[in-house]
Amino acid sequence: MKKIYLDKKEFRYSNIEDLKEELEKRNITIGKGSTIGEGTFLGNNISIGKNVAIGYYCGIGNNTTLQSNTKISNRSSIGNHCLISIGSYIGYRSFIGNYVSILSNAQIKNRCTIGNNSIVGDSTIVGSNTFTRNNATIGNDVIIGTDVSLNYGVSIRDQAFICNGSTIGDYSSIKENIKLHKNIYIVGSLGTASAVTYIGNRNLSIGCKQYAIDELLKNFQHIGESEGLTPKQIQEYKEYVLIIDKFSKL
Repeated sequence: MKKIYLDKKEFRYSNIEDLKEELEKRNITIGKGSTIGEGTFLGNNISIGKNVAIGYYCGIGNNTTLQSNTKISNRSSIGNHCLISIGSYIGYRSFIGNYVSILSNAQIKNRCTIGNNSIVGDSTIVGSNTFTRNNATIGNDVIIGTDVSLNYGVSIRDQAFICNGSTIGDYSSIKENIKLHKNIYIVGSLGTASAVTYIGNRNLSIGCKQYAIDELLKNFQHIGESEGLTPKQIQEYKEYVLIIDKFSKL
């Protein structure tokens, strides 16, 4: 006998059809050829398409849709109001937050976290042990390496590449087709919301604003004053820009 949890209540069954009445009560539909592993939890109002494979001890939240040919690996969790599109893959012990859309054929590797209100585009690959905070937007055909940290509100556009071990600061935007083979991320006295992040092609972001390094160095005093920085903060952040300037030339 297999074990499953529906709305936190344990049920045992030989064939999923044995639970037809209980599934209908909770508005759960399961397509032909789909399998659900031992000890998995299903919330209410869930749609599971054809040929979906859900592993052991997973969790699927309320109002979530798993489209056909998706795979959820063992001990992974999908939040409420999520869409896991056709052919997508969620790796072992990964956590997908609430209101997340994982689009067609995307791959989320092992032990990843995708924060609330985030989007992962078509055919994108997110490497193992990558942590994405809330409100991230990742485009189509993006490759993100292992052990990457994407902070709040990060935007990564189509066909970008982010190297292993990178950290992308709050509200930073990586442009389309950028290949970030090296990364530096500096948090100064203004905190993570104004972190300085190298975003490729001799550009950097400070918080949600992007600058060309050469232009920023030429006009740093004026830009700093217009942003309300104190003389001490202007000197501090100019030193960070000089560090990233040297780094970008390596």
